[in-house]
Amino acid sequence: MPRIATLGCRIVLPTGLAALLVWLALAPDNSTQRFATLATLYQSHQLGQLSDLELSEFRTTALAALTAAEIHDPVVINEAPQRGHFHLYITDPALAWFTKCARGNAVYDASLDAVFVDRSLWKPLELSLVGESWPWTMSDPHQFGFTRTFFNLVLLHEIGHRQLHRSRGSLFDVLVSHKIRQQETEADTFAVDAIKSGYAKGILGKEPGVLDELTEAGIDPNLSAEGKAVAATLFAATQMSVGLLFSKGSFSSLYSDKTHPSFGQRVEGMSEVLSPLARTDQELNSLLEYFQQIASTMQTVRQNHYVEIHLESPMETAEFDEDGLTLIDTSWRAWHVAASDLEGARTGGAVNAQLVGALPIPDSTVYASSTWSVPRLGVFVTSFRGDALQVNGNILVNRPDIAAALGGSSSSVVIPEVQPSAVTVHFGSALSVLNRDRFVTNLDQGRLHSVVPRGVAQYDEQIFDASIADNMLHIPVYRHLGPVAGCIEIDLRSLSKAKFVRFQLSDDFDGYGKLVAVPAAHVARHFMVGKDSSRLAVSELFEDGPPQPRAIHNTFASQLSSAASPYLHEQTESYVTKVRFLPPSTILIALTGDSVYAFDARANTLSVLFYPGTNVNLLLGSNGYFGLFAVNGYKAYIGRLSRN
Repeated sequence: MPRIATLGCRIVLPTGLAALLVWLALAPDNSTQRFATLATLYQSHQLGQLSDLELSEFRTTALAALTAAEIHDPVVINEAPQRGHFHLYITDPALAWFTKCARGNAVYDASLDAVFVDRSLWKPLELSLVGESWPWTMSDPHQFGFTRTFFNLVLLHEIGHRQLHRSRGSLFDVLVSHKIRQQETEADTFAVDAIKSGYAKGILGKEPGVLDELTEAGIDPNLSAEGKAVAATLFAATQMSVGLLFSKGSFSSLYSDKTHPSFGQRVEGMSEVLSPLARTDQELNSLLEYFQQIASTMQTVRQNHYVEIHLESPMETAEFDEDGLTLIDTSWRAWHVAASDLEGARTGGAVNAQLVGALPIPDSTVYASSTWSVPRLGVFVTSFRGDALQVNGNILVNRPDIAAALGGSSSSVVIPEVQPSAVTVHFGSALSVLNRDRFVTNLDQGRLHSVVPRGVAQYDEQIFDASIADNMLHIPVYRHLGPVAGCIEIDLRSLSKAKFVRFQLSDDFDGYGKLVAVPAAHVARHFMVGKDSSRLAVSELFEDGPPQPRAIHNTFASQLSSAASPYLHEQTESYVTKVRFLPPSTILIALTGDSVYAFDARANTLSVLFYPGTNVNLLLGSNGYFGLFAVNGYKAYIGRLSRN
């Protein structure tokens, strides 16, 4: 798919013109003056700046949406405003003082009879990079077909406000009112109905990539026009449920206020409109049910009241520190969010990260391999080529001594544990231990091998699944091409002490999951996180008895009907990619193709923590804090579990 260049010219106005714009916006006879300001903004090239190709595409898209909605009024599309016309503009956040349209939003202004749509919704090219690490990001970003369907939904939603609510107010999707929430639902219904009509009349669905993506998704290309409308709408909404979590914009999929229903509530409304059509086709009905599962999951996640961290640039890595959260973007600039800001917004809300400065790695093609933090020393980051850097307050420095200790030009990864931590273990060319920012030793892997009884396979490849809990390093040991056999335990306070813990396994037990240890009064408890058929399952392992099941939870795959398309079965095929211990008793579980779950080792319960579970990185902080982010995303999410 060809890349379409975006014209992002920024024009600095002379002081006199800037003052004129302020006067126009604030002067009496607000409607007249706002229209004059609109004209001035367009004439000064601050509004409606698109390349010729983009303008042609936007005009085609807008006219198709208007025709689908059966609107035949005279219209102005990204051109000079005219009295008595309906106006449609692509805008930028810099003009939010006038348009009231923040990043990632769209607004209908009845006083101007104008819809303003933020540029990030028109061309969300960053979505093709979210969750992808270098070198995959070296290819040109592209626009997914489903984002065009989603843009139609957004545009038709605002058109719905014009057609249904114009006489009841001046600004829509901005003002806060309980009555307006009902108007939002009505506008959503208008948009879905218009899309159904547009597909039935052959007006919509012609955008590049839309039907191709549906075919790739396993949707029958011979579906009726209305069936394609249902499939396109459901597919766009399910994909954007993830896209809005990590893309640019002031609003995420979790956003809700007195005016705007949450994403899950909007999905439920769309489902009601689409269900009569979907129910007539088994495959579409399966897609609808999957769609409703995601909506329900998003509603559950929203109840966790995450603090959203917004970054101006795509994220590379992040880590908790003593005073909050440090983030590194893909241009190797450091950003910070203070602990007081996290605490102040702990019941939900958004916080903008503040720029600290640039790290001494000018090459944006270099990616991070590991991140950790140390009390009073800040955050440390290593790169895949062996660099080591430190961010301590406003001090950003290169640490060649740490780089040398961890193997020089080779990359290493830090064994996950709660941060900050004085002692850290790194796996690269060797298994290295650091105390604060000083090298202690390389663990003798040969000696570690020696504690494993004869007949048990070597464990080297499983060091990536090692974990640290209560100063104890736990390294899983698996039989060759077989199930777990036990684990090596090393007390980091006395590195000479290592022992092997052998588990008793029953013949019917699936020991191919991920092993994680949880500290207990005398000895650690060991849990295996894996699958029971297509459901998520957690079992406890013992030296002196068979495994005991502790919790089980349905997944998207386990609730999928047999009539679902092969694509849906493939998309929901899940496996455990990460398990992390969060004190005092929680195991965080990332299940690709599904969600992030929390297992409470005290209550033996599993619950959904976050959606999605694919390509999401987990952060472990003190006092129950945890974080989630995706590489190349623009948002991170911070939660806190009860320590009771």
